[in-house]
Amino acid sequence: MDLDYKEILKDLPVGIIIVDQLRRIEFANKAALQLLDRKTISEDELCHQCIWQSEDVCVECPFEANGVNPLIREMEIPERGRFLEICAQLYEKNYIIETITDISLRKRFQRELSQAALTDPASGLLRRHFLREHLQREMHRSRRLGNDVSVALVRVTDLDKPDIDNIPKTVARILRGVGDILGRETRTYDMAYRFGRDTFAVILPGADLAGAVIAAKRIHNRIRELGIEGSKIGVATMSRAPIAEALLHAAQHALYKADHSDEPVATP
Repeated sequence: MDLDYKEILKDLPVGIIIVDQLRRIEFANKAALQLLDRKTISEDELCHQCIWQSEDVCVECPFEANGVNPLIREMEIPERGRFLEICAQLYEKNYIIETITDISLRKRFQRELSQAALTDPASGLLRRHFLREHLQREMHRSRRLGNDVSVALVRVTDLDKPDIDNIPKTVARILRGVGDILGRETRTYDMAYRFGRDTFAVILPGADLAGAVIAAKRIHNRIRELGIEGSKIGVATMSRAPIAEALLHAAQHALYKADHSDEPVATP
C-alpha cells in the first residue's frame, strides 16, 4: 500500500489497523492504540495475537478461503468496562483493514432495555410472565438431579387496604421494600417475581417442603421488621405437583389457607 496512508489515517478518531497478507500488523493509528489500551504495536505482531489475545487464527478471517468479508465482531474489555466493535474487511486481496469503534454506550443502553423488559420497575423483581418458563426449567433440572423444588407465594395485605392507591409513596415504599427483602433474604440461585398487585412469588430450587417453610417464615419476619404487618405466605413443593401449573395452583391453595388462618405460612 502507498505509505501516504499513514499520514492520512494516523489522527482519525476511528481506530484503524492494517494487516498484511502474513497477518502481521503493518499499521495502527492512535485511536486504535487507545481503544486497545496499547502504547505501541510492533509490526511483527500478528493480528489475532494482538487484538484477540489468541494463539489461533480467527476461523472467520477474511484471508481464509471460507472467511467472512467483511467480518464484524464485538469484543469486551472487562477491566475497562468497554465494548469494541471490530470490522475486518479484505482490501485489494493483499491487506485487511480493521476499523475499531467504541460501542460501550450502545451496549449499556441495550442492557438497560433488556433489564427493563425483564423486571418490574416498582419492585425490582422479575416480571410474572417469566415465572412459568423458569419454574418448568427448574423442575426439569430437579428431576435430573434428584432434588426437589418449591414455590412460595407471598401476599402483602397492606397493599390491599382501602384507598391505598391514594398514597403512592406508601405503595412505592412497600413494593421496593418487599422487593429488597426477597432479593436479600433468598439464596443467589432463588428467583423472585412480582406475581400480582399485592402478591410475589419465589422459586426455591433444591428446597423440600420443610426447607421452603423455614425460608417463608424468615421472609415473613423480615417483612414485619419493615413495618408491614400484613403478609401471608403459601408454600408448595414439586413432590406433590408434577408440572409447573399444578405446583403454582398448589401454592395458591396454600396461600388461600394462610389468608384464612392465624398462621402466616401455610402448605397445601
